[in-house]
Amino acid sequence: MKTEPGRRTLVLGWGQDPGQTGPMQRRRGFVGDLAGQVANRIIELVDLDRMLQNVDLDAVLKKVDLNELLKSVDVDELIKRVDVEDIINRVDVDKIVERVDVNRILSDTDMGKMVASSTSGIFLEILYLVRRQLVGVDGILANVVTRVLGRRGETLPAGPQLTLATGEPGSLQGHYGGSLARLVAYAIDAFLSVTLFGLVLAGAIGVINTVFSVDISESPAVGVAWGVGLLLWTFLYWWYPLATFGKTVGMGLVGLEVVRGDGSRLPARAAAIRTLMMPISFLILWLGLVPIVTSRRHRALHDKVADTAVIYDWPARQPRYLTRPEVPAGRVEGPSVPPAA
Repeated sequence: MKTEPGRRTLVLGWGQDPGQTGPMQRRRGFVGDLAGQVANRIIELVDLDRMLQNVDLDAVLKKVDLNELLKSVDVDELIKRVDVEDIINRVDVDKIVERVDVNRILSDTDMGKMVASSTSGIFLEILYLVRRQLVGVDGILANVVTRVLGRRGETLPAGPQLTLATGEPGSLQGHYGGSLARLVAYAIDAFLSVTLFGLVLAGAIGVINTVFSVDISESPAVGVAWGVGLLLWTFLYWWYPLATFGKTVGMGLVGLEVVRGDGSRLPARAAAIRTLMMPISFLILWLGLVPIVTSRRHRALHDKVADTAVIYDWPARQPRYLTRPEVPAGRVEGPSVPPAA
């Protein structure tokens, strides 16, 4: 029997039973053969592909109630029929591992960058925590000084107008830096300055002794030269970062910045004057540093001479446990800002 291309044929034979040979059986076989041939002819004439194309599957799916369908599924029975151990046994783990190119995975993964990123993240979290504690303690010290000096009710200049205008709202960014934060920054810078100079000095002496076979460590003239070198190095250590970035290494770690008295950028000349005047603040029993604690703007002697101010350059906020109830604006109560969330 020939069929047209693209049409599906199903051969049906009804009523045929080889085990039966009687007249009734032969009659039934004839009727069955005839019915089967008619059904096959009908199927040949029907274009199933065209019928399927005319079926709107989206409409059919919309009429299917998935909730009812899922309710009729016995999940527990399905799970019981799943042989998990048989599935696991069919999985060839060794073959899977062999197909995994570990070297390629490692080459595509920048492990150094991942380690550096996680390490830097931990360092920044610790640094932020230390900064917050310093801000909180400075707030307490400011309140104590305010009460001791009887300044309650006086207006307090929070910071230079220019820095306050650009600081993050609701934070201490742009406010005058506290005394403890400044002390910690100075301690860090003093340690780094002396340590770096000592390392350079030891390396220079070692090179000279090795190359020229001369021990110069006991020479008085060399001692004077190293003293002059220390003074020059100390000046450069403090002046260059201030003139370039407005902060030293210690200030950068603590979150402080030096600006002009009005909040504008610190010029190189003012940075030089501040650096040269800094030792004078230490000469007479550190009296030049007392205004950092007692004055409203927390400015030391060298700040006043150079017309500079030290501010917070990050959105500083007091720790939650140190935050006090807010007071009317313009009153002397020390830094008081909403706690960090």
